[in-house]
Amino acid sequence: MNDSLYDHEATTDVARMKSLYDYTQYEHEAQKEKERADRERTKTIVVFGIAMLVILIGLYVFWLQRKRHRATYRRAVRKLSEAQNTILQWRSHEATLNSTIKEYSEKHDETEELKLELANLKSSIKDYEEEIDRQKAIVADFQQTRALTKE
Repeated sequence: MNDSLYDHEATTDVARMKSLYDYTQYEHEAQKEKERADRERTKTIVVFGIAMLVILIGLYVFWLQRKRHRATYRRAVRKLSEAQNTILQWRSHEATLNSTIKEYSEKHDETEELKLELANLKSSIKDYEEEIDRQKAIVADFQQTRALTKE
């Protein structure tokens, strides 16, 4: 009977040791899994942080480009306005010269000089009108770019 009791206790001790060993292995594996999960969480946080940084940099670059486009647009509008004012001034000069030509039509020499000056003014007006057309094209291109940017 002692042998059976001894065998039973030995079997119980072996089972207890095996359970303790299994539990220790389980704890060890659980610790490894926790460390792996921590590493994965850290990687995810780093990747998310980098993605956010890239997005912020992209938004900043977009903001700078938009700011530059607006400044270009404002300059183009200002130049267009200046060109239009200049054309109005030249047209005013043209009207004055036409009036002067009519008044002094009897004076042939003076009339020829005024006609020459008028031709020069018309050429300048054409140059300014071409400049306005070019500025209008720039403004149209800018508005298209702006419209595409908004989309």
